[in-house]
Amino acid sequence: MKSTLDCHDILFHFGGVSTVHTGDRKAGSGKQALADHIDLEEEMGDVLFTVLELCNKLSLDASVLLEKTGKRYEEKLRKLKAA
Repeated sequence: MKSTLDCHDILFHFGGVSTVHTGDRKAGSGKQALADHIDLEEEMGDVLFTVLELCNKLSLDASVLLEKTGKRYEEKLRKLKAA
């Protein structure tokens, strides 16, 4: 299934973000380096690009999903403040 591979790609990129953020990744090659960069911004860009690509393949509008998610979280925060 192609979407399974795409989900794997997303998880792979999240792993890259995690290793860069925690300082576990070093530039170059070897066991600690899965890429030739250690830039957190670049890693997050990879994650976002992969998520957008997956949305396109699944015929989902990423901007609509993001808007709905933002509204859902705003509602959650509103309810927490009211409690």
